[in-house]
Amino acid sequence: MRNLKAHKREAEIALFMILATLILGFVIYIRGYLTAPPGRFFIGHPHVKDSTTYFAKMLQGSKKGIIYYRNHLTTEPHQEAILFNFFLAMGKIAALFHIKLITMFHLSRVFWGALLLAYLYLLSFKFFKKSYERIGVMTLCCFSSGLPALEDANIFRSISIYPHFPAAMFFLLTYYYNFWKFTLRQTSRIPVFLCSLALFMIGIIHPWHFLPMSLVSLAIIVFLRLRGKSKPTGFLITGYLIMMIIPAGFAILYIHTYLTNETFQKVSRQNVIQFKSIWEFLKTYGILWIPALGGAAIAMARNRKSSMPLHAIWLLITLIIMMFPLSFQGRLIEGLHIPVCFLTMYFLVYISYLANRKYGFVRKRTALAGIIIILAFSLYTQIKFLSFPAKQDFIFPDKFPFVEVVDFMKWCPDNLPENANVLASWETSQLLARTVMVNTFACHPIETVDFYNKLSLVFRFFSGKTGSREMDDFLIQNKIDYVVHDLYSPFMRDFKPTPIMETYFTIDGVLTVYKVKR
Repeated sequence: MRNLKAHKREAEIALFMILATLILGFVIYIRGYLTAPPGRFFIGHPHVKDSTTYFAKMLQGSKKGIIYYRNHLTTEPHQEAILFNFFLAMGKIAALFHIKLITMFHLSRVFWGALLLAYLYLLSFKFFKKSYERIGVMTLCCFSSGLPALEDANIFRSISIYPHFPAAMFFLLTYYYNFWKFTLRQTSRIPVFLCSLALFMIGIIHPWHFLPMSLVSLAIIVFLRLRGKSKPTGFLITGYLIMMIIPAGFAILYIHTYLTNETFQKVSRQNVIQFKSIWEFLKTYGILWIPALGGAAIAMARNRKSSMPLHAIWLLITLIIMMFPLSFQGRLIEGLHIPVCFLTMYFLVYISYLANRKYGFVRKRTALAGIIIILAFSLYTQIKFLSFPAKQDFIFPDKFPFVEVVDFMKWCPDNLPENANVLASWETSQLLARTVMVNTFACHPIETVDFYNKLSLVFRFFSGKTGSREMDDFLIQNKIDYVVHDLYSPFMRDFKPTPIMETYFTIDGVLTVYKVKR
């Protein structure tokens, strides 16, 4: 009876932490809506550039008959491709249930965040025996942090910002745990199925994880063989080959798309996420690196007594891969917070055991002290994250557009034809991409082909210093159908339309849409 009450209390604490994490994730959005300056409104997300690409994909998915992706954040003509199905599917679901895209975005974010945290708690029983140890690792997963340069380096920030980050982490964790389980017990088909499902979903969300996943899998097989707990059998080899068919299929698909679609090829070349320095890498987990690496060393040394080497292998193999200058180097940090937290808690448990044995310290209190110290170092980062918006967020009208723009956004869907090429400022292009499926000339640093050169051309075109004939040649050469001149972008104050630009829609003192006459 006492054990039942203890387990119930533990479950209630874990549930409270999960709910607290999900609720705190809404703070930045609530603050954004409440603190919008007079005459402005909150666009709905603190990261305008990247969130715009996801809303554009959801918008595309919400349209009937569209099952393939077309990049509307650039004006180069290209074929559709089987890409970004995660957000296209979100758009389909939103359209099916008549849900607004912003609502669907947050519902999905909460769903995958809750699923990830619940799964983390359930798996904690496989790695920690005592209640305070399981609550401790959940506390670290929910609230610990370094000074992350990327949102996907931290579970709390990931859950708070995007839905595909926690989804990817969930499937990474599903794969690694079930592959470990499959390697130990080579008689069940269920882990093979779960690993295959996880690989398929990773292929849809973030396929670059296939490299560490395949290498970590091989490392697990070798490690358990050396440990004497497992040896390769026909079932293991067959199961592994069945799993690897999935990443091989995705690899063929993406290579074919890369070779046959010039626009996606150029976008792929721009999609480089790397750490600029060793310090930028180290600060992602800050003080957490010390107990995490210590926990990894202890786990590998005491490998016969625990399943914790799974997290050590996951962490160490991924770190080795990240030493190479891969274009997706920075993206591999996604999900590493999970093994970091588990190994950190394992380290604290081991240290508390030694402190109790040598000095008589209470193990629970020693571990709790370690968690408090780590959370104290995490506090600044989390508070800074939750303090959005800051003063600088109000300077440019991207996160907080002018309220008159709402009329423009309502006007766009019925009056700007799909696949029309539109020239506008960066700020207005963000609004267009979220509202209507037109092709924006300069919208996103990665998904717009040759973005920075195009952005300089936009500045030049609207500067008022370019001749009328040169402007007309530019519009014709780039097959621009509509030009949006807004007055909230300072560099556009001196702009004057040319004779081939016919006034199509206007909001006095805010913006004017011109239709280019052919």
